[in-house]
Amino acid sequence: MIKDTIYAFHKNNVQEKAKFSNHRIDELWKKFRDLYEENFVYNSEEEKLDFNNAERIILELSKIDPKSFNFRYPLDVKMKKVLEFATVDINNFSIVADKLLDFLGASKDFVENTL
Repeated sequence: MIKDTIYAFHKNNVQEKAKFSNHRIDELWKKFRDLYEENFVYNSEEEKLDFNNAERIILELSKIDPKSFNFRYPLDVKMKKVLEFATVDINNFSIVADKLLDFLGASKDFVENTL
């Protein structure tokens, strides 16, 4: 969804779209946030806080899964587990992921409808 939002900023520029060939969520987030701040002004401190909270979650996920493969593929090419967690609070993870998805979706809609 972050990559789609970046594409919305460059909807008429194929060369800019082609620059994002990786899945590193931290790099995609930084590019999205930079583009957002170049084109828009935060309407409130609450909106800026929402962006900061989304960034905190994204960077935390990036530490666990830097190339955005580990959550998609449970085994590497050598058939070894890629993620080793002692415990995961799946209910809390689901709540946080849903809120992040809602935020990213609203951001994407805003960019697409404003530009």
